[in-house]
Amino acid sequence: MITVSPFIKTLAATKRIVTIVIASGLITTVQASDDYNINSAAQPSTTVSGISASADVSTEQDTSREIKVISLTPEISDILVSIGAESSLVAADVNSELNPDLNIPRIADYYSVNLEALSATKFDYIMVNSDFNNLIISKLKKFEKKLKIYTFSNTKELLQNIREIGELINKSEKAAEVADHIQNITASLISRNHASNRKPKNVAVVIWDRPLMIAGGTTFLSHAVELCGGHNVFADIDVKFPVVSGEKLLLTGPDLIIALTDSYQHLPQKLQSKTHTLTTDEQNSLMKVSPKSFDIGIPAICRAINSSIE
Repeated sequence: MITVSPFIKTLAATKRIVTIVIASGLITTVQASDDYNINSAAQPSTTVSGISASADVSTEQDTSREIKVISLTPEISDILVSIGAESSLVAADVNSELNPDLNIPRIADYYSVNLEALSATKFDYIMVNSDFNNLIISKLKKFEKKLKIYTFSNTKELLQNIREIGELINKSEKAAEVADHIQNITASLISRNHASNRKPKNVAVVIWDRPLMIAGGTTFLSHAVELCGGHNVFADIDVKFPVVSGEKLLLTGPDLIIALTDSYQHLPQKLQSKTHTLTTDEQNSLMKVSPKSFDIGIPAICRAINSSIE
């Protein structure tokens, strides 16, 4: 039986911080990346706290100059890097992984934005994940026409966001190449699974072991397992990251545990030999939905599942 107890815990998963609030039988993620907002109903280019994320700055855009962007979330920074627009960044959040030689101010984390530094920066757009702190987004209201809010819940939304951002910053061609690359990876994995006669391996994805927290069926992590020919044993749970007991995990009969935490000694002893721990880079790439997820994270999950078959 799934157990959910009232507590507030800051979860340091890989290099990113995911704040989980579990209360009254509900779990709500207030920072996330891939699918990490249970109650998120926002769509790409949507409205959050009365702020239009699709407002046009102008009807015509000068394509001869480089567009200046402030990225407040790693997913967007990853997209900008992947489409060759890292130099467009004039400020970013502290969690974005950027070239150390790119000397730009880090003006935000999940809990705060340095509005003074932001106001002193010349930019065309502020780009942010819809899972970002809504209270902080509301404070960006005065930048409404330049504020772009994107949802990163699945592959479809990622592809749409890549193309939209590419269009905004005059990198449409490169953005199309990146999107096509991701689509080709996805199509190849689906085709391979259809051609295989093997029974999918039962997989559980553990993101924390104290308490034991796993990936439910609505997460990008669950989608990644399915793409690699596995079956998430908690796919029927619509809570994104429920807390379960060791007994419940044992009863699902997993063939493989994929761990996004370096510590798993609190897993049931019988399952520790079935546990594959991802590297820090692999964990980071799966804690958000970005091009890196398909170049680093998903291949790592596929390798783990294939190794368990052999």
